[in-house]
Amino acid sequence: MKLALVVALAALTPAIAFIAAPLPEGLLDYRPILSVKLLDRDGGLLRELRSASDGRSTPLAPAEVPEHVRAAFLAAEDHRFYGHLGVSPTAILRAAWQNLRAGHVVSGGSTISMQLARTLIPRERTLSGKVQEALWALRLEAHLSKEELLTQYLNRVPFGNNTFGLEAAAQLYFGKKAKHLSLGQAAMLAAIPRGPTAYNPYKKPKALEDRRGWVLTRLASTELATALDVEKARATPVDLTAFQASFRAPHFVEFVASHLDAWGLREAAVVQTSLDPRVQPMVETQVAEEVSRLSERRVSSAASIVVDNATGQVLAYVGSADFFNAAIGGQNDGLQMKRQPGSALKPFVYAEAFRTGYTPATVIPDLETAFGAPKGSYAPKNYDRRLHGPVRAREALANSYNVPAVRVADDVGLPQALAVLHRAGFESLSRSAEHYGLGLALGNGEVSLWEAARAYSGLSRGGRLEPLQPVLRAWKADGTELSILREVAPRRFADARAVALVTHILSDNAARARAFGLDNALRLPFPAAAKTGTSKGYSDNWTVGFTKERTVAVWAGNFDGTPMVHVSGITGAGPIFKRVMLRAMDGLMPAPLVERRGLESARICPLSGGLAGSSCPGAMEELFVAGTAPGHSCEMHRELSAGLSEGLKQRCLQLAAAEGRLVDLGLDFYDWARNEGLSREPWLAAMCLGKDGAAAQRGGNARILHPAKGDEFLLLADLPLADQAIPVRIRATPGLGALSVLVDGQPSGTLQPPFTGRIPATRGAHVLEVRDPQGLVLDSVRFLVREEGRL
Repeated sequence: MKLALVVALAALTPAIAFIAAPLPEGLLDYRPILSVKLLDRDGGLLRELRSASDGRSTPLAPAEVPEHVRAAFLAAEDHRFYGHLGVSPTAILRAAWQNLRAGHVVSGGSTISMQLARTLIPRERTLSGKVQEALWALRLEAHLSKEELLTQYLNRVPFGNNTFGLEAAAQLYFGKKAKHLSLGQAAMLAAIPRGPTAYNPYKKPKALEDRRGWVLTRLASTELATALDVEKARATPVDLTAFQASFRAPHFVEFVASHLDAWGLREAAVVQTSLDPRVQPMVETQVAEEVSRLSERRVSSAASIVVDNATGQVLAYVGSADFFNAAIGGQNDGLQMKRQPGSALKPFVYAEAFRTGYTPATVIPDLETAFGAPKGSYAPKNYDRRLHGPVRAREALANSYNVPAVRVADDVGLPQALAVLHRAGFESLSRSAEHYGLGLALGNGEVSLWEAARAYSGLSRGGRLEPLQPVLRAWKADGTELSILREVAPRRFADARAVALVTHILSDNAARARAFGLDNALRLPFPAAAKTGTSKGYSDNWTVGFTKERTVAVWAGNFDGTPMVHVSGITGAGPIFKRVMLRAMDGLMPAPLVERRGLESARICPLSGGLAGSSCPGAMEELFVAGTAPGHSCEMHRELSAGLSEGLKQRCLQLAAAEGRLVDLGLDFYDWARNEGLSREPWLAAMCLGKDGAAAQRGGNARILHPAKGDEFLLLADLPLADQAIPVRIRATPGLGALSVLVDGQPSGTLQPPFTGRIPATRGAHVLEVRDPQGLVLDSVRFLVREEGRL
């Protein structure tokens, strides 16, 4: 007998020690099954995110569970709950008998404590697993009160349809809190955990109703409810709500959900976002309607965002025309994808130029130009495939001319241009300045619409970057508010006065009329600055703009890269921008867009950019950073020179009568003026105005177009040298006659109009010169030739 007792005690000692041991830290933590509710700014539910256990769950405190609700679950699962220590021998014996009679497992005899143990520490449904489950149930009972056990169970039990816990089930199936459930509704919920799939309210309503009836009967037979209450519950409809998985603003919800950890919100149970429930559906409608209108032009989708500039809060976020349309790749997020923004980056390059010496009146040559680059010369083309001669910086930016923008970037310097874009938050531009080259000014690097919206919102603040804020507040399950990590550190990226000039230009409808017309998609009934952009392959176009109060960014195109048909930023994304901005400004009083502090104005000639003289037609007011207004008068418009011979004076009068005016555009633009038909004899006009037109006629306007200054050429070992000769192109007036070409001072042939030819490629650094018949050097450039595999 003693031996048997010793053996029994020896066998039980480990079990007793296990039961007595403290519960593992974090075992009862709700985080593993806690879902996250994403709310709009007014508290409306956007979506309840599934937890790590793939469902929704909202924990309750013991006091929040009414007695009749507890009674329903005790009747259904464990009516002896308050009379056992975690394991019910009666229930186990009954289950064994039922299983034996049925020939298979039909009942497990599990108490609520055992079911909780199975939820907390999942085990295989074997005899060994059942024993471990029982031991854990005993251990839970040893450390928790019955109220704590029951509450833990009710907060974790599965109710089907990705829902865990009583409160979440009450919200899903009845649209009310658990404390407001009727007895009949509580009985229905208590019927589900035995088989969430078998008793799915939406798929197996008849099976569920039969089991609910059984639960009500058990309530009466176990005296957990009165017979009268049970009969009332049978007669009262449960009012099951229609199933709907709340999923508003799907792209926004997906974006927020994927960034919770990065924002320090891993423990969040409730997240209040900045999304405006009035603005969001409006933007969704505008995007869908405009994409439908553009479908014939092979535009399948669009994306848009609305930002409150004062706070950086995201009011609307639409990632595609239809999230649920697989044919257009609707679940792609057009706000986060990286695409070429085209000309939408130009304002930031101009802002840097205005800081370093440019003004809106600076005349930029829009002429055929080959810029030197490490990867070879770069000759940009304008969108309209035309050259516009002398254009002021205001015109160049407003009309989005490419050649002047590249020249500005070249003058600013590529490293400086890339640096200002980095400061403005374009983190996607992660390669070197040499990788992008001067095409950076034309948007050849890929960025996201989110970055563009953030940067343009920074322009609305005078060049100060602030993080966009999609989340306002967040709380843990216990109500503790969490701190939110922001995406970028606030910083200044451009001079406020330079940004004011850029903003003034982007809001100048008259300045952009040459390219876009007066009645265009960027014209609004209130001050707004906007810029369009189109990618090189015409698969993307952008429009981004702002008022003092709002920033709106729009992308339109195709996720698969299919080119659009005759669609640019002004005709594709532009109309969406206009419709969204109009509605985003509803009810707001627009504030002045441009802060003029630190600026001055001057009256200038619209052609030369100099101070307007009496001969300048259409003189206009221009803005400048204080102290940078031009100090010289217009050089292009003058009265006839008093010292002209009578014969020359007559020729000048005839020229003025034929062309309507006498204008000296300057040596650089003579050839352009002739080609455009603006002046047959531009050098004669210069002479009429008292300038040395004869020098111009001799070739002062000759320029080497190729090779460009600083070009590098690579000699390939497997190609004959004759096939690797370097093309030479010179822009000059035909009247010059034959031009001499020299390399390192040695003759290398002559060129006749149209002045194209080739020179031999030899290893080393070289100087190319072009001379007129009198030997006068008209232009020169330096270039480099190196052999493959050698520096």
